[in-house]
Amino acid sequence: DPAAVVGRDDAAVFDPESAARIARWDRETAAAGRPVTYEETLTAGGVTRTYQVTKAPYRDAADRVAGLVGISR
Repeated sequence: DPAAVVGRDDAAVFDPESAARIARWDRETAAAGRPVTYEETLTAGGVTRTYQVTKAPYRDAADRVAGLVGISR
């Protein structure tokens, strides 16, 4: 249900171990400065699923990494 995830951060959606892995991948993606695609197995609401994830740095007007954009399938 989209209402269960919209406006919530990873720690509020995923179990602590999964949220920590997501944060690690986010840091690594930002540091790489380029898009990355990977497969990740995460648990949310007691259900474990495997996702194909693509994330890329979002840059500000000064070309600094200001955040990430991504999609999971």
